[in-house]
Amino acid sequence: MVFDSRTAEIGISCESCHGPAEEHVARYRNPLTRYRNHFTDDSETGIRNPEKMDHRLSSQVCGQCHSARINFEPQLMTQGTTYRPGKGLHESFGILLPGRPDSLPGLRRNIEEDPEFYQGTFWPDGIIRVTGREFNSLLVTPCFERGEMSCLSCHSSHDSDPNDQLAEGMRTNQACIQCHDSFSDKLTQHTRHSAGSSGSLCYNCHMPHTTYGLLGAIRNHYIDSPNVKKTLETGRPNACNSCHLDKTLAWTNNQLKEWYGTAPADLNESQKSTAASILNLLSGDANQRVLTAWAMGWKPAREVSGEDWIPHYLVEAMKDNYSTIRYIAHKSLINIPGYENTDFDFVAAESVRTAIIGRIPLSPTLLDSQRVPDQQRVLLFDSVGRLMRDEVRIHINRRDTKPISLME
Repeated sequence: MVFDSRTAEIGISCESCHGPAEEHVARYRNPLTRYRNHFTDDSETGIRNPEKMDHRLSSQVCGQCHSARINFEPQLMTQGTTYRPGKGLHESFGILLPGRPDSLPGLRRNIEEDPEFYQGTFWPDGIIRVTGREFNSLLVTPCFERGEMSCLSCHSSHDSDPNDQLAEGMRTNQACIQCHDSFSDKLTQHTRHSAGSSGSLCYNCHMPHTTYGLLGAIRNHYIDSPNVKKTLETGRPNACNSCHLDKTLAWTNNQLKEWYGTAPADLNESQKSTAASILNLLSGDANQRVLTAWAMGWKPAREVSGEDWIPHYLVEAMKDNYSTIRYIAHKSLINIPGYENTDFDFVAAESVRTAIIGRIPLSPTLLDSQRVPDQQRVLLFDSVGRLMRDEVRIHINRRDTKPISLME
């Protein structure tokens, strides 16, 4: 078999963000011209600088790659896109607006013909749930719609760690306070958490890790507030229970009502009596299970929720039908003291995996003596700290087993 493959340039090039540079290169071949440029204001001759565009056009430069979209260009795979930085992205692509299936002509028909794509890309309310598509969530975020927030408000392509391209200082509350300055002197009053704690980091509450990709979880770029009713409607974990892994949805209901006046959601008995993370890990769909397995290894969540009970559930997740969930559960487990050297082949034959799991030294009872029996019951441990395996099995038997293909 012969492949005729011709590629002009692989990957992200300078022109991807700055546009065609032929005129720019020709102009500055002369060293005297380059020198004079230091004293003039014509540095954009022939190229575009996203930092000097308005927030919408600037973000569209990122959105040409980081979006879920419909391609309007049949020549894309052979001749490339006609999009150029500074132009409107809608001229080349149809961007899917979260929760608005009629935002593009024919989109509803496309969804009906290929529901797996839409379901594997968006949560039921249209918010992105796979990494690399952050532009779609940004489009319906009030900070973007009614403000001037852009991708470059927090990210930098050149002056940043290449892992996440966060600009200097954007790992702190400066990311939000740069616009919401009124909260800087009343932070703990708003967050109801102590200063310096993970609960007083703005993005832990407003940008929780509810997006899956690259064998892990990343922050959702739809800036929102925790809401139990929305969690029940969409299945998307809320920020409170993603950190307080040992708490129920009823607990979150009460905290949000008391602190912010949020209307509580109606809950069933399990949601009132069992930690939300456990319900997600045992009974949830594959997306909920993978995010919860990741959260159980997240250091801020382990510090807040305690660690003694978590290995029992991560070991259970290492039996999951999805190899990705098994992989992430194991990675979370080795973050917990005492389990750092646990070996596990997540793609081995089931009999081999079962034998390995059987040798993991789980404590027969909870080690945290600070928990009262009611707190242990929320975690499905009895009054003397033993795992209630029959209760665990009941929830596993309720598991949402529908196949999911997350289109990262």
